[in-house]
Amino acid sequence: MNVRQLGVFWFGSSMYPFNLLLGLLIYSLGLPLWVAVVVTFVGGALSYVPVALGSIAGARSGMPTHIGIRATFGVQGEPINALLGWAVGIIYEIIDVAVGVFALNAVFDELGWHSTGRAQTTVSLIIVYGLCILLPLLGHATMMVVQKFFTVALSVGAVLMFFSIVGDVKWG
Repeated sequence: MNVRQLGVFWFGSSMYPFNLLLGLLIYSLGLPLWVAVVVTFVGGALSYVPVALGSIAGARSGMPTHIGIRATFGVQGEPINALLGWAVGIIYEIIDVAVGVFALNAVFDELGWHSTGRAQTTVSLIIVYGLCILLPLLGHATMMVVQKFFTVALSVGAVLMFFSIVGDVKWG
């Protein structure tokens, strides 16, 4: 994997709906538009640029980043990093699944399936969580191929979402 492929991977990661929801939340709290845009972009840069740069060493050496960290912290220091990484992974998995289920429920509503019970949410949960489990089991190469598709799809969705709400923005 080269740096260009990593750029596509991390750009796709930053375009997921949770970040879009955070941007809308910041604006809906009453902050001026320019502050919301600056906070969203600066927050994204502060969080994703270091992660992307940190992942280059693992990609170039061909080993997972956690293995490379042993050179810095030693074998005894790695369990703490692994525990923190595991906790962050679990928390993001929960957030991603919850947002994915809400988004898929909204898609179902737009397609005409208006469920008052739990059937719609159950189907959405099975689809979203099924993809979250299935894709990693298919391997890293499959995830990289699918990531390109999701990057394009979510980028188009972000642009469409922007144009759908830009009329409601108070520019003054």
